[in-house]
Amino acid sequence: MFDLDDRIGLFFFIGVAASGTESPDCESDADGYRDADDGQSEADECGSPAASRALRRLFRRTTNDLRGFVLRFVASVQVEFQDSEVLEDHVRTNGCGGHIYWATTGRKGRTAPPPRVRPHPAHDAKRQAYDEPCMDEKSFGGTTIPALGFGTYRLQGETCENAVRDALELGYRHIDTAEFYDNHEAVGRGIEAASVDREDVFLTTKLWKTNLEADAVHSRARDFVEALGVDAVDLLLVHWPNESVPIEETIEAMNEVQRDGLARAIGVSNFSVPQLDAAMEASATPIVTNQVQYHPLSVPTDLLEFAADDGPLITAYSPLGKGAVATNGTLQEIGGAHDKTPAQVALRWLVQQDPVIAIPKAESRDHRYENSQIFDFELTDAEMRAIFDLSGGISDSLAKGLGI
Repeated sequence: MFDLDDRIGLFFFIGVAASGTESPDCESDADGYRDADDGQSEADECGSPAASRALRRLFRRTTNDLRGFVLRFVASVQVEFQDSEVLEDHVRTNGCGGHIYWATTGRKGRTAPPPRVRPHPAHDAKRQAYDEPCMDEKSFGGTTIPALGFGTYRLQGETCENAVRDALELGYRHIDTAEFYDNHEAVGRGIEAASVDREDVFLTTKLWKTNLEADAVHSRARDFVEALGVDAVDLLLVHWPNESVPIEETIEAMNEVQRDGLARAIGVSNFSVPQLDAAMEASATPIVTNQVQYHPLSVPTDLLEFAADDGPLITAYSPLGKGAVATNGTLQEIGGAHDKTPAQVALRWLVQQDPVIAIPKAESRDHRYENSQIFDFELTDAEMRAIFDLSGGISDSLAKGLGI
């Protein structure tokens, strides 16, 4: 088996040899991988000598090794290749900070992903190279949202701008802000500075509870998109309910903001089940999420039951319990079994529930990167239930509704 240095030394020779031997019918996909399960062997498809096939395979591996090296160098991430045989056939270099992502098909023990979850294309059984972040996505009411987002609460000015830009460079594609955070301009600058197209970023902001009258909803929505430097936000939420303003008035105005093209979807935050039900009843368009505090030590069971029963998605803010999960013994033990931190276990536990999204905030790059590395492992059903036991357990019916 050639190592990487050997392959680099042979790169140009192999390139010439392969270009002269590969027939038009043997073209691989754009990133150099051939489908592994197309029902036909490479020899049958190409009808070429074994030596030529070996050269082509080596050429493809060399090309992807070199490409992966460049991505990792740019991202300044150190990667150890522990198994070259597995690397050649089953591992790809992904856009999440240039790390190595192990492709899988759905979830263990399942023949297909759960209904609400659309795994990233890297999960495809064909294991094709795919240059997008390894973030799973959740869908409701026709809106698809990355399962892991980056929260910006208390981030201001240049710190906020740099954090948003860095999060996008690390692979996040969901940014959460709010009127109350007073950082729209910085968030917008961070999105603009990142080497990511605006259409690839899911942007959420929230109306503060003192601006829920119809006129205020319209004027603030216009202000938001101007400050963020975008044509529209992807998701506009009511940050907190305000009993002095009828929810019907607020939701109707938000529907009009949608029709005006300033917001693509709407939702709520910090709503109880009755409040959420009233908002859904008032809206002409889907209420796609209810953003609430949710972490392993604080489980909103009633909202989970509502979400599991065809309700909107739950977006979990403060998903790490403001640091409390780091010292929890159960999360530490489970993390040890997967070579992951308690924070990574907590985030994985959240996004592994079918209707749940998580939006951790992290001021340091190390923590932003750490939080993003949760899609290369999976918790067992027993581990999922053990974490639920930290807050009183979970019924079998709810577990089923959450995809456990």
